[in-house]
Amino acid sequence: MKLSDYVVRFLEEITDCVFLVSGGGIMHLVDSLGRTKKLNTYCTHHEQSAAI
Repeated sequence: MKLSDYVVRFLEEITDCVFLVSGGGIMHLVDSLGRTKKLNTYCTHHEQSAAI
């Protein structure tokens, strides 16, 4: 189990959706978020599209 799996488990306890901007440094967290069924994940391509 990775640290990102523990982070996702914690997020499952306090929220039901996560907003994020994907990138190389966050790939493990995105992978763990993709494996959970309890969280709705909304991922944007970059900061400018997230602001819209």
